[in-house]
Amino acid sequence: MTDGIRDTALPNDIEALKVLIAVRDATIERLTRHAELLQEQLNLAIARRYSARSEKGPSPQMGLFEVVPTQRTS
Repeated sequence: MTDGIRDTALPNDIEALKVLIAVRDATIERLTRHAELLQEQLNLAIARRYSARSEKGPSPQMGLFEVVPTQRTS
């Protein structure tokens, strides 16, 4: 058994084997592109979930501390 394919399942014709290899290569390429797309989507979702957010306006927390202006004497 080779990679899950029985040796008896493979044709003996060289041209048929070339076609099988071409189909397998195309499948690998398609799955690789799909995996890359999924990785990009995951990275974007993680960035959206955990990235820093800008504040849209005054936060209610800003009123927690009283800012007292200091007078400067010269």
